[in-house]
Amino acid sequence: MACPYFYPIARHDAELWQHRRRLPLGDGFTGRCTASSSNGALSDEQMGICNMGYASDCPNLPKDRPADAVHFCIAADKDGIIQVSWVSVKDHASAAHGVLTFDRSSSQWVTRHPHDTLQQMADCYLRTYFSKRGESPLP
Repeated sequence: MACPYFYPIARHDAELWQHRRRLPLGDGFTGRCTASSSNGALSDEQMGICNMGYASDCPNLPKDRPADAVHFCIAADKDGIIQVSWVSVKDHASAAHGVLTFDRSSSQWVTRHPHDTLQQMADCYLRTYFSKRGESPLP
């Protein structure tokens, strides 16, 4: 359940998390904050919180926000098509949901999320999925 304002960029090499593979994006990531009250920069401690979501005490989170966290899972991986399901959560209830589709043969998203931050999270989630399976990551 990553923070909906966390824009992940690359795998975080520091061991900030005891069980990295259980993190919402499948691993820990460095990144930046996209909340309007933020300058974007994040400390390691903040990144730990951003990777986890539900950071209600974060000073950058807008009080009136559409979601508290975002969940991802692989809905299907069949016939060269991967479906990544996503759910935005507000007050521990579903606020929005959908499925993003990735075509293995072209190594491209067939359907993308209109919000860049959520799409970037999906990219990182899919990279982690490939990595865990010993497959080549996205281009």
